[in-house]
Amino acid sequence: MEADIAGRTSESQQRRKYKIHWHVVLVHFPVSALAGAFLFMALHLITKNPCLDYAAFITLLVSAIVLIPVTLSGWFTWKYRYGASKIKLFRIKIWTAVAMIPLSLALVVYHALYPFDVLDAAHVLPHALYFAGVTLLMAGAFVEGFWGGRLNHR
Repeated sequence: MEADIAGRTSESQQRRKYKIHWHVVLVHFPVSALAGAFLFMALHLITKNPCLDYAAFITLLVSAIVLIPVTLSGWFTWKYRYGASKIKLFRIKIWTAVAMIPLSLALVVYHALYPFDVLDAAHVLPHALYFAGVTLLMAGAFVEGFWGGRLNHR
């Protein structure tokens, strides 16, 4: 940051210094919610407690909602800060986000239409498929975080 002769910085330079990077701020919310959904669903499958299934659903719902502004802020950051660069890192992050949004929305809608009140022999397959979807979302969050970390720490 450049200073004038008296050592002061201009107002525009101060604004640039404290600019908020919304993508960085927002990105941690769905990751933590996905981790919670994964943990609650795993505990539900072990303990068969319906409250844990409900907690998994709520945290997945929060994650699905927040994934949309996170993806949009990531797209704007990629477009304007990185000049829409076509390097492998960005392609992986974009396609992972594109896959995570419909999967999370599909899981939320599926669970809302067909709630898992009971875990018995008749409901094992729906629970297993739902847990597999949540596991895929966690894998997507790990991929996003890994490549985001590579980008941030270059």
